[in-house]
Amino acid sequence: MTTPAGIPARIGKFAGIVCLVVLCIGAILTAGCMESAQAGIATSSASPAADAAAALSSCTRTLPGSLDLDPIAGTWRSPGQANQFRITFGLDGTTQETFSNQPGVSFNGTWVEAGDNQYIVTRDTGVKSVWIYAPDANTITKKTASGITYSLYQGTNSAGSVSFAGNGTTVVPFTVTSPGLWVFTLDHTGGGNYIVWITDSAGCRVALLANAIGTGTVTDTEKLGAGKYYLDVTAGGPWTVAGMVSS
Repeated sequence: MTTPAGIPARIGKFAGIVCLVVLCIGAILTAGCMESAQAGIATSSASPAADAAAALSSCTRTLPGSLDLDPIAGTWRSPGQANQFRITFGLDGTTQETFSNQPGVSFNGTWVEAGDNQYIVTRDTGVKSVWIYAPDANTITKKTASGITYSLYQGTNSAGSVSFAGNGTTVVPFTVTSPGLWVFTLDHTGGGNYIVWITDSAGCRVALLANAIGTGTVTDTEKLGAGKYYLDVTAGGPWTVAGMVSS
């Protein structure tokens, strides 16, 4: 049996076309894989997780482990000199009630959150009472004496200024309604260390005073936005902190 002379040429031509098609497909697939890999690399470098990690690594301010950011923690007092009832909600879950018209009389106890901005105070005597917090006004009231409103005693500001005083280590909450550059004057009496931090409601903090030893006065500035803050003081004696918005 004989084969026509033109068939080998046609077979060779067909084989060449097939090879060319295979090569083209391979090139396309290779290019696609490379583009996908490059796209994958680009996506990975701009991923939210990577951005979050970068943001966290660039922030050196962290929340102190002992600091509780509950909004009512602090010392509250009813208005007027004649009826100066005062209740302190401690960061450790303790309370103390005092009365200016009954010197030496106080009631210690504990408080727990009950939901809907309500808190149950249990005196050491076993007597329980419910206190209600109003976030918008930043006040609390005793449910059985709703006519008396308690305001934050330390940390309330007037005309863009705040004033704090204490003895030893404590945390004092305060509210800033006049944002801007604040100038703080820090005084300390005693021989121990004096360290002062400001922590915002998100848990970030900045040092007003890294560390001072003994009696002295230090002035520092810090830019504060509107919101709630916590003055975190470590001291070995009496101290005062006064702040005001720079004009």
